[in-house]
Amino acid sequence: MKLFFQSETEGTYLAMRTLEFYIDEMDMLKDLESVAFEVEHQKAYALLPKFKLIDSKSVDVLEEMLRG
Repeated sequence: MKLFFQSETEGTYLAMRTLEFYIDEMDMLKDLESVAFEVEHQKAYALLPKFKLIDSKSVDVLEEMLRG
């Protein structure tokens, strides 16, 4: 998670490319229940806006799941 919040341009680029790979190529948001569990378990709510840049529809559903 640290990679997503560094002020370096190179680090930001690497973080976003990695996230794109996980979401697009590995279909990370296919199992939203597991993602919601991990986000909640690791308190990684700050990643949701980053996820939303790549797949806003899935993240809207994910946010609803996290609300309750």
